[in-house]
Amino acid sequence: AASASAKSLDRINWLDHPAWNCAKVIAIRPFLVSGEFKGEKSQDEYMRYFVARLSAALVRPGGIESVVLAKEGESPVADAVLTGDFVELSAGSRAARFWVGFGAGTAKCDVHIRGYRSDGRTEIFDLEHARIAPFSLSGDANMGDIEAVVADIGEELLRGRVPCDPSLIKAALPPVALPEERSRLAEGAEV
Repeated sequence: AASASAKSLDRINWLDHPAWNCAKVIAIRPFLVSGEFKGEKSQDEYMRYFVARLSAALVRPGGIESVVLAKEGESPVADAVLTGDFVELSAGSRAARFWVGFGAGTAKCDVHIRGYRSDGRTEIFDLEHARIAPFSLSGDANMGDIEAVVADIGEELLRGRVPCDPSLIKAALPPVALPEERSRLAEGAEV
């Protein structure tokens, strides 16, 4: 169901839409907070909430079957793997709002997410999105911002999703040898 208050994403780049159309199980690796972090809960708690809300936004009959949070270091069994980071996750500042004025002390959730096929190398999409809200005197502003960001992302990821057609999916990228592996391979070939 589309949200009346949803807005378009700041940026999304589709690289393999047919693979997304065929994805049933989505695994999300824990995000890091690369920028400012301020909140009432731990980063892990906010990540679990993000995954729960994204699952609620994406899981639909005949489409996405499940969205799970992958454990650190785990290679999840999934059709698509999402990685990313919170560019900022900040609950704002009550003091800034009081001393500077209404526009100050805003809460912000800013995410950068990359979706890959199960191989972890073939990119499906890359997106960025942020929501900024005035500081709330009641409740956890980060939770509200995460919910708004996830609603927008969920709507965009479901928009245009059509029934799976495996014939449209390009072959996965071949494994890429790292520079030190290439030199070892070249040395082995000369022997």
